[in-house]
Amino acid sequence: MPGVFADALIAILAAMLIVAATGDLRTRTIPNWLNGAIALGAIPFWLVSGLSVWPDMAIQIGVALAVFALFALAFQLGAMGGGDVKMVAALRFGCRSAR
Repeated sequence: MPGVFADALIAILAAMLIVAATGDLRTRTIPNWLNGAIALGAIPFWLVSGLSVWPDMAIQIGVALAVFALFALAFQLGAMGGGDVKMVAALRFGCRSAR
C-alpha cells in the first residue's frame, strides 16, 4: 500500500509540474500557491518513504534552504526568475538525499 500511495503522490506532483510549466509558458509566472503545494506535498512523501523526523527530515529541510539560497543568488544576478527559484527549492524538498 505505501508504494501505491507514493506513486499517487508522484503522479500528483507530475500534474502540478505540468500546470506550472504551462502557466509559466503562458504568463511567465509560477503562482506561489503552486510552489507551496509542491513543497507541502513532500511531507506525506517523506512519511511514506520512511524518513525519520530527526535527522532525515531535518536534512531535507536544510538542503532545500541551501538550494533556495544558492538559486536566490542566481535570481539576484538576473539568471533566473523568482518563481523558478521557489520551484527548485520546493522540488528539492521531495528529493531524498543520497546516503
